[in-house]
Amino acid sequence: YFEPKALTISNKTLTFIDGGIGSNSPALAAYAEAKRIFPNDEIYLVSIGAGEIQQSLSLPEVKDWGSLTWVRPLCEMLFDGPTKLNDENLQIFLGNNYVRLQAKVKN
Repeated sequence: YFEPKALTISNKTLTFIDGGIGSNSPALAAYAEAKRIFPNDEIYLVSIGAGEIQQSLSLPEVKDWGSLTWVRPLCEMLFDGPTKLNDENLQIFLGNNYVRLQAKVKN
């Protein structure tokens, strides 16, 4: 994730945050916009991910975790869930016209 960044545009300073806060995978929004602009055209979409952390949590490992220990894994799950759902929906909508490139990253 990216650190917030302040940019001055037309003498006004604005602060920007990581786009993942609103849409960690904007591919579905891009598809919707493409259909709005080109409603009768065939759409092809390539979605490039930033890497997916491969991690399994076992019951013995997590059974005694407190609330603070769960913060990081829960945040990762909350960001990854909608991304995977977008991916599945785009596969349904576009079939072979959709490709998601996502590297597997070991934690």
